[in-house]
Order: sequence, then structure tokens, then C-alpha cells
Amino acid sequence: MAEDPFWPWEDPDYINDQPYMWYPLLFKDANFRARVQERWVVIYPQLLNVVDKIDEFAAQNKVSEQYNSAMWPLVSLKNSVGSAFNGDEDMSFNEAIATMKQAYTDRLNWMNMQITSGNFVTDAE
Repeated sequence: MAEDPFWPWEDPDYINDQPYMWYPLLFKDANFRARVQERWVVIYPQLLNVVDKIDEFAAQNKVSEQYNSAMWPLVSLKNSVGSAFNGDEDMSFNEAIATMKQAYTDRLNWMNMQITSGNFVTDAE
């Protein structure tokens, strides 16, 4: 994928997550699934602290962001670089931080539910 000069999801023939098709093969193995669950118990509490780090980094970068936005307005670039934008360029700094934290929290909660319940994709061929 790194050798391809384009974003794969822009290709109409791209199948989501195709480059990671070997994950379901790993999860067919009961020992691997058990090890993932064991490891998750160790790292999950640490992952919960990421939101606090996001707040900490946001506070450290607040003034810098104001200068950066004044020097490099995103609005003029938005239509020229396509998929490099994810929607937060239309938000205030605080809105973008809140959106990032919510997306992270939602994904982490989903992952926790899937991993702790043992709901792994194992239908690979």
C-alpha cells in the first residue's frame, strides 16, 4: 500500500480493509484470540488515559494553533487537496478536539466490547 501513489479508498474498485485480510486468519486460532484478550486487559486501562493526553496536548498547542490558523488558513486549500481533509477544517480548534476525543472514545468502547466479548471476525478463507 505504501508504494501506491494514491489513496486506495478513492479507487471505486477498492474493497474496505482488503490489505488487512490476514487478521481474520489470525483470529481463527483460539490461542491467538485468548492472547489478544489477555493483552487487552493490560493495555485497555492505559488507552482510557489517551483522552486526558489529548486535552493536555490541546492546551499546550492552543496559542500555536491560533497563529498557525492565521498563517495557513485551510479554507483556501480545501478544494485543491481532496481527501487530505476530514471535516475538522470547518470546525473551531475546540470543536475539532472534541470531535477527535469523541471518535476515539467511541472506537475504544467498540473495541473493548468486541474484544472482551470474544466477537472476532473468523470467517476468513
